[in-house]
Amino acid sequence: MTDADEITVRGFVVHSLVQATGRGGQRGSRLALLGRLDDGRTFAAVIAPYRPFFFARASDASALSAAAEATSRRTMDGEEVVRVECETVADLRQTDRDLRARAIRTYEADLSPADAPLIERHVHGSLSITGTPSPGHHVDLVFMNPLIESADWDPELSVLSLDIETDPRTEEILAVSLVGVNPHGEATDEVLFSGPAVAHPQVRSFENEAELLTSLVDRIAEIDPDIITGWNVIDFDFGVISRRLQHHRIAFAIARSAEPAQFLGATQDAGGNRQNAAVSCQGRQVIDALRLVRYGPERFDDRKLGSVAQAVLGETKTVEAETSAEKIRTLLALYRDDPVSFCEYCRKDAELVLRILDSTGLLDLTIKRCRLIGIGLNRAWTSIPAFDFLYLEAMHDRGLVGPTLGVDRLPQGEVPGGAIIKPQPGLFANVLVFDFKSLYPSIIRTFGIDPVGYLDTEEGYPEGADPPAAEPDSITAPNGARFSRRESILPDLIDRFWENRDEAKRRGDDVASYVYKIIMNSFYGVLGASGCRFAGAPLAGAITGFGQYILHWAKDRFTEQGMRVLYGDTDSLFVLAEEEADPVQLLARGADLARSLNETLAAFVTNAYGVESRLELEFEKVYRRFYLPRIRHGAGMPAGEVRGRAKGYAGLTVAADGSDADVEIKGMEAIRSDWTRAAAELQRELIDLVFADAGTDRVVGHIREKIRALRDGALDDRLVYSRRLRKSIDSYTSSRPPHVQAASLLPPDEREGMIDYIITTGGPQPPSRRTSPIDHDHYLGRQIRPIAEPICEILGIQTGELFDPSQQLSLF
Repeated sequence: MTDADEITVRGFVVHSLVQATGRGGQRGSRLALLGRLDDGRTFAAVIAPYRPFFFARASDASALSAAAEATSRRTMDGEEVVRVECETVADLRQTDRDLRARAIRTYEADLSPADAPLIERHVHGSLSITGTPSPGHHVDLVFMNPLIESADWDPELSVLSLDIETDPRTEEILAVSLVGVNPHGEATDEVLFSGPAVAHPQVRSFENEAELLTSLVDRIAEIDPDIITGWNVIDFDFGVISRRLQHHRIAFAIARSAEPAQFLGATQDAGGNRQNAAVSCQGRQVIDALRLVRYGPERFDDRKLGSVAQAVLGETKTVEAETSAEKIRTLLALYRDDPVSFCEYCRKDAELVLRILDSTGLLDLTIKRCRLIGIGLNRAWTSIPAFDFLYLEAMHDRGLVGPTLGVDRLPQGEVPGGAIIKPQPGLFANVLVFDFKSLYPSIIRTFGIDPVGYLDTEEGYPEGADPPAAEPDSITAPNGARFSRRESILPDLIDRFWENRDEAKRRGDDVASYVYKIIMNSFYGVLGASGCRFAGAPLAGAITGFGQYILHWAKDRFTEQGMRVLYGDTDSLFVLAEEEADPVQLLARGADLARSLNETLAAFVTNAYGVESRLELEFEKVYRRFYLPRIRHGAGMPAGEVRGRAKGYAGLTVAADGSDADVEIKGMEAIRSDWTRAAAELQRELIDLVFADAGTDRVVGHIREKIRALRDGALDDRLVYSRRLRKSIDSYTSSRPPHVQAASLLPPDEREGMIDYIITTGGPQPPSRRTSPIDHDHYLGRQIRPIAEPICEILGIQTGELFDPSQQLSLF
């Protein structure tokens, strides 16, 4: 390589992998980074030979058969380590197993071998490549053994949305739509159709499925996307495509290498946890849009493409049907009689996916998360691998290595949850709502809770008790866990994310702000997860212990000022203000109370723990009317006792000018998918009446009218339950819940996903197959009464005659 040949380019790693190489008895590995350059060309940066590595304690070096090299790094307990290199990833895994079978501890041996070099180089997706390129067969440029460094670039990637339509009787693929854009602004918008020639500019017709699939493989390679997406595109579309390619003995040659793509079906790990299906396609990533919607800020009643498209875009698929059987009949008829409409249906589904991703910003969120954490696109939304990448990177900067999962484990066990201050049921006026800003990340920052900084666990101290005298070298959490004041990593990471989030907010970058928030909030969950190498009950318990302590501390401060705390949950407090206060004055008072309490809290934290408080109580809102329901009467409830229900309430908010704004409902039946529309509507209507001070007569009258409508059948279309079927109906042996009973009445191809059913006199039945009358008594007792009774009790309304069947006729 000469200086004249060298160039420096900037790119983004779409896919990284370590491959075994060698012929004729020679064995080795190479690291391949494949992706997109900022000028739109594709690249492969190859390091060969590359030796996968892990670490072991220097004191165990004599017991190692593999090559070991001294390092300046050490374990978390201070012992120096050696670097153990292997020829292949398979050798590394076997060496790790052999050593651990001999009780020799290893470090980072379970880390993804393609992550390790990126962590070493601080590459977070974007990188700088300096080297001499040559033309590639499957990419534009190939760099052999270049200099690789981190870089700052938000990539423009090529995205292709794919959707297939099949004949469910044979699984034969009838059509494939391809819709996408690339960094050059070139658009793809076409349908590959198996059948008689279709006269349409966007449709390419083929005589049979084999020709269609051959063209599909060629077109994906020609379009050359970085990301292939679609709705349920992995489990369904690529699962079918893979099987049909095998059927026709056509190579799955859609990768940016000579290696064919592979469909990897869903599996279960040793712990019985489901591992999602995936597609391995070197140089590209297949990202399922259906899975992505789980991670964005928006929530949907169900995750069907038509439902999400309607919620996000205000439009839906070109063909909708009540049942899958009806949909199949309609589509097969279109395929036979109107192939243009059939192709448009297929094309529209692919287009909707791209538009949903663009409108919600979900793909931007995914790429931004990769850029911030370093983890690859295919694992962007994982919590534990993402935490590993960030934390190990910071450990290496401090000369430390992390344990292999299962090595040097902290104590495991149950961890207490967030604090609950007993809710006091009732209807209230003028309630101030306070919320601790990012409570758990703030606790980590303030008290130095960190795997590296963990020392030991001593005796804890209960809520309300004074913490032990501050020690110069450590901080003791309420659960007794002690943390070093001098050495920690996680607080610094959160500090960095916190500052970056504030900066993102200032410049109006909502995508970055949201990603920073969810990354910080994920740290607590990771530290309590058994699959995390750094997790332990002392760490997670210290976080929740401080959370409980601080929430009760704040409650006591409000009580000292003569205020009544109606409810508290983890990081929120609901405080009753004056009954007749002016709403605008209440808004100002809430802000003043938050400022005052923060000053008192900062002084307390400094005096008690010797640290600067990063905790901040925010005044969130005023509820002019506030409803805390009671627990529904049932087994285990002592007679005459009334208890408030946690996690559910309703409130009428106050706008900045003091006027009434919106009714908010949290955690109650009106917003839960496991209750019927009839129950949800009744709860909303009664809450609206109560918040409007409508009076008991109007409330009673409304309930009577609802019961009459139920009896007359006017609510029959709102009595459908929906519940997700999470496993096959044959798997339910000890019990058969109502949705399982209903699913058993459906054709096999409809026994998946959300199951709709109605309770009839003959038991649970799907609406499309109902043969018995609706059991209106069931809905009166299980849907209408549980909603109405708690509100009636608060208003002093006697409900006996309303719901007593013997007196029903006299009411009307």
